[in-house]
This record gives sequence, C-alpha cells and structure tokens, in this order.
Amino acid sequence: MEVFWVVAKPLQLQMPVKSYLIKVVQPQLLQMIKAIISKQQKIQEHKVIEVDYAKYGKGEANLAWLDEEIEIISTNNSSVELAYDFIKKLTSDIMQKGLPIGHLKYFLSFNNQFLKLSYTTILDKSIQEPLVFEKCGSVDLLVNARIQTSPDELRKILFDNLNQLKSHDGVKINEKFLSYFKPGFPNPTHRLV
Repeated sequence: MEVFWVVAKPLQLQMPVKSYLIKVVQPQLLQMIKAIISKQQKIQEHKVIEVDYAKYGKGEANLAWLDEEIEIISTNNSSVELAYDFIKKLTSDIMQKGLPIGHLKYFLSFNNQFLKLSYTTILDKSIQEPLVFEKCGSVDLLVNARIQTSPDELRKILFDNLNQLKSHDGVKINEKFLSYFKPGFPNPTHRLV
C-alpha cells in the first residue's frame, strides 16, 4: 500500500495559519491529491502586483469613514420609495460638493429582500429604478461611505438628508448604528506576498 504525506493549510484567514501533516492511505484519495498537485505544478505563477504602500496609505488616511444603519418607517407603506429618494439625494449632495468618493454603498433590507446599490450603479443611467415601488412599512438601510472629507462634514451631509426625510408626514427614522471617523495611516501587521 502506497502512503503519501500531504501538508495542508486551513483556508480561513481569520485563524492563525498552521500546517497539518496528513497521512493519506486511501488509494482514491491519493489519486485525487496527486492530480491536484500535478495541475498546480503546471499552473504558471501569478504576477505580483507592486503596490506603493506609502501612496496607498496616504490616500486611505485622507478618507472619512461613515457607517450608519437606519430604519425608515412610513405610515403609508412608502418606505422603499423613500429609501431610494434618500439614496439619490445623499449621493447627489456628496457629488455636488465635489467630494472625491472612495466608495459609497447602500444596503437595503425589506420584506425578506436584500438589495445593494453603489455609487457606480446609481450613476449608470441604463439601470432603471422601478416604476412602481414595493409597498412596505419599514426598510432597514445601511450607508457605507469612504469619502475624501472630514468625518464631521460627512456626518453633517448625512444628518441634513435625514432631517429632510424626517420632515415627510408619517415618516419616522430610527438611527440604529452610527460610526464615523478618519482611520489615519494604515499600518498592516500582515501582508501576503
């Protein structure tokens, strides 16, 4: 019987990377492992992308980060439409101020549905928003923004838009979570090479 020793590493990066020595004695499993190793040896190495970490870090340190989860509640079941209007207005306000956008993403949750909208899809005129919005009394909306401005300015833009949304009759806003800050220059403890 042929015995083959395999070094295996866990795929989850959250855990410390450890190698395990596995003794393989089953012939079918052994054939499969040999085939995988053979294919991997034939694959050309990937080209390493050179990153100027000083330049990247400087850019990252200039961004204000904002994450906020809000619940939009409407008495006339127009929460989905109100959320879309809020997203368009907030995006428009950031753009009109000429603030460079690192990323700007919105996640909506309503009636067991989950939607993701991003700055790029909002600008894409070929993507049509629904002519008729689904009726819903409550929508959870997560705003995930990385914008080149101060955290206070970014929060003020969001706060002003929330106040406009609150001014509609029959609308209530619950701010469930808010975090806004400037992360500073990143100092990664690990880099994969």
